[in-house]
Amino acid sequence: AVPANAKNVIAVGATNSFGRDLGRGQLGPAFLASFSSRGPTTDGRIKPDLLAPGSFVLSAGARPSIVGECDGKAIPSAGGKSDGLLSMQGTSMATPVVSGNAALIRQYFEEGWHVNGERNTNEGISPSAALVKATLVNGAQTSYVKGVDNGGGRVTEVAAYDSNIGFGVVSLVSSVSIKGKSDVQIKIWDREVIDDGDTLTYQVRMDRSNGCTFPDLSATLVWFERGASMGCTRCLINDLDLTITREGDANQTRYYPNGLDQADKVNNVERIVVEYVGDGEAISLHVRATNLDEASQKFSLVATGCFGGVGNELDTSNNVFVTDTSASSGSGTGVRSSSLGLSNGAIIAISVTMAALVCCVLAIVVVRKRSHAVGPNGDRRKEVSQDGDYDYHEEDGQYHEEGAAEGNDYHDQHQEEAGYDDQQYYDDEDYYGEEEGGYDDEEYAGGEEEFGEYDNGDYD
Repeated sequence: AVPANAKNVIAVGATNSFGRDLGRGQLGPAFLASFSSRGPTTDGRIKPDLLAPGSFVLSAGARPSIVGECDGKAIPSAGGKSDGLLSMQGTSMATPVVSGNAALIRQYFEEGWHVNGERNTNEGISPSAALVKATLVNGAQTSYVKGVDNGGGRVTEVAAYDSNIGFGVVSLVSSVSIKGKSDVQIKIWDREVIDDGDTLTYQVRMDRSNGCTFPDLSATLVWFERGASMGCTRCLINDLDLTITREGDANQTRYYPNGLDQADKVNNVERIVVEYVGDGEAISLHVRATNLDEASQKFSLVATGCFGGVGNELDTSNNVFVTDTSASSGSGTGVRSSSLGLSNGAIIAISVTMAALVCCVLAIVVVRKRSHAVGPNGDRRKEVSQDGDYDYHEEDGQYHEEGAAEGNDYHDQHQEEAGYDDQQYYDDEDYYGEEEGGYDDEEYAGGEEEFGEYDNGDYD
């Protein structure tokens, strides 16, 4: 599998889910799951690209020993299973969400929706994978993510384009134009070709005359290129640069991508968001081939904003990412700050003291239990313990409930009662197999989107 740090893939991170799909003590959907791997890549590129809910997600749970099984009558809780249903977490659960969105976007272009927000197959196109990626990235929302859920109510701050959330949570309502059912209209330029040293300029004009109210303009440039050499520290081969200027701007402000105040020389995905663009204002998108290793380079460019379309008739006031107050309400296993007015030092001292007391109690219990298994001559005995409730098993050196089979049977029996098994909890390397602070091939197998074979920026 292509690793998630590759240039031409979509690497997906996981946020928490919502409602009954949240595990015990989890914060809400506006928080990045603690296991979600972070960037950047070794050469400094932004990863992950996009986020989607992945902790927990209800999915099909095939039962190999049964043919034709159906969904169970009961929907399992987070992390549980019920007949043909299984709830799991991981970036492997978030990635299919993005895959489904990518498939819808491909259908969207093939059926010609992009022209005026209505289905028109006569206007359909076969989009390049670069265009699909650019569309997803362009509408993704960084404002939906309020932090990293580290458990116990502890939250790490995040920022747009950082190594935690990348370009944000995938959001079709702000990525494509569907009449009356999206926030924006869309302009696209696909499979454009630029020669080394040239600059191409594309202009859009904001038009809110028909009811569109979206305040901003977003533009994203994506190009696919061949891979660099192993161990490269500057892996970009063909450097394209996206900038934006505004008509009539007395200050002649030039906007740069990915939160920078200068051209991006590292990424082959560049997004610019210009806030509060005036009605009737003209915006110029400039693509410059600054330094190409080849004579020319293909690219895809997407812009969204109010371009004369109608407003969104859908009620989005209950967007769960926007309305998530789980951190401030303390609905997780803990809250972010002490309500007792204690200083941080006092809290740490109390925590250390309590931990020491727990360790002492555990040590006493272990010594007591072990003494039950030692005979007068110091030899181990296999018999009922003093309280009569446990058997000592010589084979594994453990006490088990009276009547439980030796070995791992007791563990398997109770694990099954709790709704977990080894397969479920977890073969998911995205949960337990990650290395903090980076990506690796083994960890992210299946954790990214991959689009065909490279052909100078055009994947068919």
